[in-house]
Amino acid sequence: MQRKTKRQNIYRSIVCCSLLVSLVACGRYSQLKETVSSSVLGGGGGTGGGGVIGEKACTTPSVPGKTGVGRLTTRQLENTLRDLLGISVTMPQTFPRDELAGGYVSLPETQLMSAVFVEQQLEWYLTLAGQVVTANSPAVISCAYASSATCVDKILSDFIYKAFRRPMKADEKTHFLKIYNTFSGTAQEKMKVTLASILMAPQFLYRELPIAPGGKGTTVALNSYDLASRLSYFLWESMPDAQLFAKAQSGELSQPDVLNSEMRRMMQSPRDRKSTRLNSSHTDISRMP
Repeated sequence: MQRKTKRQNIYRSIVCCSLLVSLVACGRYSQLKETVSSSVLGGGGGTGGGGVIGEKACTTPSVPGKTGVGRLTTRQLENTLRDLLGISVTMPQTFPRDELAGGYVSLPETQLMSAVFVEQQLEWYLTLAGQVVTANSPAVISCAYASSATCVDKILSDFIYKAFRRPMKADEKTHFLKIYNTFSGTAQEKMKVTLASILMAPQFLYRELPIAPGGKGTTVALNSYDLASRLSYFLWESMPDAQLFAKAQSGELSQPDVLNSEMRRMMQSPRDRKSTRLNSSHTDISRMP
C-alpha cells in the first residue's frame, strides 16, 4: 500500500508540472503568477514546508510544438461514451486494443483505423444508441421528440455540442437533421440511427485541433474549448463535464487563475479517481517500479 501511495504521489507531481507547462503554455495566455502548493497534489496546504513547485510556470516565450490528430484511446472512448450517453458502456472484447509505442498508447502513429474496426464500431454504436432511445436516457433524451421537430432539433443540437466537445457548425447540424428526416422508420428508429451517425463522425472519435488560418507552418493558440478537452482527457480520460463546458463557453478557461482552479477541482473529483491515472492511456505508468 505504501509503495502504491508513493507511486501515486510521484504521478500526481508529474501531472501537476505537466499541466502547468503544457496548458498554460509558457506565457501564451499570460504568465502564471500564483504559487502552486502541495494542496494541488492532494497533500497539505500552504506555501511552506517544501510544498511549492514554483512561483511561476515559466518565464520564457512560448515555443509552439507539433501535435498529431489523436484518436480516443480505448479507455477514453469507454469513459466518453458512458458520460455522454448516461448508460453503462464496456467495449466489446473483439475490438482491437491500443498498441504501446515507446511507453505511450496515445500516439497518433499507434491509432490506425481498419475497415473491420469501422464496421465493428458502427454496429456497436447502433446498439448503444438503441439502448439510449429505449431507456429514454435523460443524458440525451431531454423532451418528447416523436411529434416535435423543435424537440428533435434541441436533442441533436445538445448532443452534437457535447459529442464534438465544441459548438457545432451550421453544416453539421444540417447534415444530421437531414439523416433524421430522411431515414424511413419510426421516430425511435430515426433517433437511433442519427445518434449512431454522430458517434461515427471523426469529430467525435478524434480530438480535433484548431486549423491555423495561414495554413501549414503557421501556429494558432488554443481556444477555451481546446483547453477544456486537453485538461479533461489528461486528468479524467473523458469528455469535459458541465462546469468545464460552461467555463469554456464563457471563455474564462483561457485565464490562468480559472484554469488552475478547474485543475484543482478536477483532481479532487471522484471522477478523477475513477480514471485510475496510474494506468493512464497517456503513458504505461503502471510499469513504474
